[in-house]
Amino acid sequence: MGTGFGYQYASKGPNKFDCSGFVYYVLGNFGIKGGNSTADYNTKEKAKNFGTVIDNIEDALPGDIIVWGSHVAIYLGDGMNISALNSNTGVCVRAVSDFRDKNGVKNPSHFFIRPYNYIEETEEEPVVEETEVQTEEKVTLKDKIIARREARKEYIRNMWEPVISKF
Repeated sequence: MGTGFGYQYASKGPNKFDCSGFVYYVLGNFGIKGGNSTADYNTKEKAKNFGTVIDNIEDALPGDIIVWGSHVAIYLGDGMNISALNSNTGVCVRAVSDFRDKNGVKNPSHFFIRPYNYIEETEEEPVVEETEVQTEEKVTLKDKIIARREARKEYIRNMWEPVISKF
């Protein structure tokens, strides 16, 4: 799904972007310095300069950066991402699993980066309330972890929504 914002190699917006320029622009809206090019993120070692490396999509949260070696995007949650993909599509929303590398390989190896300071220096995170179902039964540690994770996802989604909705 295209957004109407164009693609231009080595551009950081505000109307045209390449993939790393788009990530740079979005992070900049939160006062976070991103990399100047995909090469700044393309290995897990380099990625550690910008945040915590996350290996599995199950652990990814909206707002995390996705790295496919030669391409970067912003994870939106629910298996979707937004990125400046190429000159044909511009900035678009797609399933993470639909990405193809330069050789046409579908969903190549990738990892996520949770940017430093984008949660720690924002408003307090939400408190997870026990639900009626949980109070009727014994609340397990797993239930608490799941509830906390869902509350974090919702909090982060709400935080990113105003910036991402521009696209």
